[in-house]
Amino acid sequence: MIEILLLVHITGGLVALVCSLMAVSSKKGSNFHRKVGRIYAIGMATIGVTAIPMAIISEKMFLFLIALFSSERGMAPARQELPLRRPIPTQRENPQISVDAPLG
Repeated sequence: MIEILLLVHITGGLVALVCSLMAVSSKKGSNFHRKVGRIYAIGMATIGVTAIPMAIISEKMFLFLIALFSSERGMAPARQELPLRRPIPTQRENPQISVDAPLG
């Protein structure tokens, strides 16, 4: 079981490494950069999903914590792309909003 997890873990790491190099070498915000970034996020998610069970199987708390925190940091760029909530309209976007308007 751990051999299969390790193989998937290494494959995900390789995908994330190659995609990170491709993303760094492309123009930020371009279509290519976004597509490679999505594949990078999948690679990082694969690393996290496989690292946590491997750490539990090997009964090493230190590796478990590293897997947990590394997964969180690896997914940070992907979270920036997710629209978790609506943006608050500013005065430039909505001229009817007045800063001096009474509340209520």
